[in-house]
Amino acid sequence: MGRQLLIRDLDEMVVGRLEARAQSAGTSLEQEVRRILTEAAGSNPDDFQAMSAAWRKRFKPLPGFDVVEAIREDRDR
Repeated sequence: MGRQLLIRDLDEMVVGRLEARAQSAGTSLEQEVRRILTEAAGSNPDDFQAMSAAWRKRFKPLPGFDVVEAIREDRDR
């Protein structure tokens, strides 16, 4: 079983928006907040791995550039 979380002094407008989202999704406020928090926390390791792979593919290392060496040189200045 999971842990409980208490959030104090949440703005009424925020609660109202969350209630509206829950109603539109046909769920309870608690279920909707749980879904939002789970999504925001990135609880699905497969999603993280897929995103990480996409970033590595998109931003390949620069040829001839050693980031570790650059950090060491910067520290020595």
